[in-house]
Amino acid sequence: MREYAKVAPRFWTGETGRGIRKAGPDATLVALYLLTCPHANMVGLYYLPLPFIGHETGLSARRVRAAFDSLVRLDFVQHDAERELVWVREMARFQVAPRLKGTDKRVTGIRALLSRLPATPLLTPFMERYARVFHLTETEPQPSGSNGGGNREHTPNRRSLVARNHDALARQTGHGPDGGAPVDAHDRDLRPPLDLPVR
Repeated sequence: MREYAKVAPRFWTGETGRGIRKAGPDATLVALYLLTCPHANMVGLYYLPLPFIGHETGLSARRVRAAFDSLVRLDFVQHDAERELVWVREMARFQVAPRLKGTDKRVTGIRALLSRLPATPLLTPFMERYARVFHLTETEPQPSGSNGGGNREHTPNRRSLVARNHDALARQTGHGPDGGAPVDAHDRDLRPPLDLPVR
């Protein structure tokens, strides 16, 4: 569990914050809960059954659902109801940084955190948003030379998080992650690289 969470003052005055405020006090409370709850992590993609929100905020299930749906419409959060995962879209930018150097130890931490998540459709938009700025690409730094020391260079050493996520979703459903045809090796070769431009 995290010891602390950052809430930027712009939460109250920025465009998203003003939209949340217009959605009402329940939406504001649920948004703050999503940023600071004990289940959250630094990247904002985490397991959170919606009843937890009601239990820990005191809101009724109906009020939680209405507030949460408002936050989804505002594009503050996305939800994978089947796996009970949420993604607070801009949380990593505020909790981690807007951008990391490839040598930053947090890059390794983010990769490890993402690799522990169950397969989810939320990983694809997460990677579209953060792969480039957090160096979560198809390759990762590996020691050069046989002794493990020396300079670090980028070499492919494992399948990408997105490719593994797509395959796991296909195995679970018997179809591709978008509900289409099953994913096969040819489909993987047609996927766009992970270093997509940030929207």
